[in-house]
Amino acid sequence: MKFLDHIEEWLIAALMGAATVIVFLAVLHRYLAGHAIPGLQDWLLGMNVSWAQELTIIMFVWMA
Repeated sequence: MKFLDHIEEWLIAALMGAATVIVFLAVLHRYLAGHAIPGLQDWLLGMNVSWAQELTIIMFVWMA
C-alpha cells in the first residue's frame, strides 16, 4: 500500500508540474502574440494553443 501512495504522489507532482508549464507557455504565447514584432507575431498567431486550457482542466481533474 505504501508503494501505491508513493506512485500517487509522484503522479500528482508530475501532473502539477506539467500543468504549470503548459499554463506558463500559453500565457507567454498570448502575451508575445500581442506585440508587433515582425515575423514572431505572424508565427505565434499561426499557432493554435486553445488545447492548453482544456488539457490543464483534465489534468487537475485527474489530480483530484
